Amino acid sequence: MMFRRACYAFSVVTLAATLAGSPLIIHGTQSGRKTKSPQDELATTYKNPVGYPAVHMGDPLVLQHKGQYFLYGTIRSPEEGFQYFESTDLVHWLPQKGTAWRRISGVEDVEFYRHKFYMTYSAKVPGSNTRVRTTGLAVSDAPGGPFRELHFPLFDEGYSAIDSDLFLDSNASAYLFFSRNGNMPGFDIGCSLYAVALSRTLRPIGKPQQILKPDQPWEMVLEHNHWCLEGPYVIRHDDHYYMTYSANDTFRPGYAIGYAVADNPLGPWVKARENPILKNTPDAGILNPGHNSITHSPDGAELFIVYHSSADPQKVTRDRVVNIDRLVFDSEGHLKVVGPTGEAKPIPSRGH
Repeated sequence: MMFRRACYAFSVVTLAATLAGSPLIIHGTQSGRKTKSPQDELATTYKNPVGYPAVHMGDPLVLQHKGQYFLYGTIRSPEEGFQYFESTDLVHWLPQKGTAWRRISGVEDVEFYRHKFYMTYSAKVPGSNTRVRTTGLAVSDAPGGPFRELHFPLFDEGYSAIDSDLFLDSNASAYLFFSRNGNMPGFDIGCSLYAVALSRTLRPIGKPQQILKPDQPWEMVLEHNHWCLEGPYVIRHDDHYYMTYSANDTFRPGYAIGYAVADNPLGPWVKARENPILKNTPDAGILNPGHNSITHSPDGAELFIVYHSSADPQKVTRDRVVNIDRLVFDSEGHLKVVGPTGEAKPIPSRGH
């Protein structure tokens, strides 16, 4: 059985060794040798956004499986299916067409669990308030489908549940994290994050419980009333659980990424004082970064955060592109993003 997020041990020390390595490896040059061509340079460095051409997608989710990467998210998709991308290096992505029982505008998560691929998504509950969407689960033998509906709704508490994250722990336990969407009557604080334990058949055990709500100043942009936490993504590092999340509105100023830490997937979760860890960086062309996932480099030695930002770095638009940057833990266990920068960076490490 495979679990994608059981343990990450990448550190600032490891990063320093990677970035300060042999000039021949990193930059393609060495004293007394000829500089490599731009074509060779493309194989050793990258710039954001990734894709060549850039992948235009919101809410990027990366699944790493058997030496291949699969990129899903919110993107216009074909009928009876969804669009996704494949890569071997996290930098160059090829478009693919997945198949499903319906058109899927947003694939929220895909995980490999007990020899199957499980997809979470959100959709309207038949016969309910048309503004209410909740989480569903589909299953397939392959990352591109065909998927078939397994559980829908996975639960129905009368509110919108979106941005679901299926977290598989190292002890075979499963959990679902999601955003309780605030666009409904009587819920005026915006969007809060919820979690629920799942059974071996991926059914909820009890009712979802609130684990985080907007309360740090950066999470509550006063330009509008969309105080919202969304896009949770959980990993395990040593004996702690780390959850990255986004705050505010992806289509308005102030969108950014923070994180929280817990000793148990169901909490209590404590937000980092240094939040946000990824925010607007004009010099790097990054505007409104958010809704991320996390994955390893091909050799497993490095950790990367995969996130979207506005395709136009000068103004917020609904067109978004995909970026990757290194993610590290410092000596005190704080999670840090290395970047973003507008300069070329070494591609994710492949080992030897």
